[in-house]
Amino acid sequence: GLAEMLRQLTNAGRDTRLAITHGGAELGLHRGRIVVHRAPPGHYAQEWTGTPNVELPHGTLVFAALHGAGIAARHLASSRVTIRTGVPGERLRLAGRTSHRCVADLLREAGVPQWDRIGLPRVYCDEALAAVPCAGVDARFAATRVEAAIAPELPPLPT
Repeated sequence: GLAEMLRQLTNAGRDTRLAITHGGAELGLHRGRIVVHRAPPGHYAQEWTGTPNVELPHGTLVFAALHGAGIAARHLASSRVTIRTGVPGERLRLAGRTSHRCVADLLREAGVPQWDRIGLPRVYCDEALAAVPCAGVDARFAATRVEAAIAPELPPLPT
């Protein structure tokens, strides 16, 4: 009941994986606050055909044309590009860094709530993770300052 839900929420840590389903929504804890949110989407994978907007199960991914930031257009043109849900343990090496970082950690640092992290779309070039909105672009796929590029952006998800 309600008392049990409140007990679970008040005893949870700040970034605990906690999802209490009630009335079609979920209650979660993010940065010490109780938040009502939609359930995360199930697994999805779809090919990108070059359109500026891609409808996903839980929102729209926007591919913004940029210059000098984002995924270099040459990589997108020469690869099979897919958009997928996350998988545990995936990593990115951001430009200017020597080591790979766990995507979950990058998203946590960016303030993305736990329930949104795994569902955030990942952009793959062939079978290599190229970019994750809110986390960054892998250095292997990042545009140089003078290159045409595309940046995958996700408008704020409604809660």
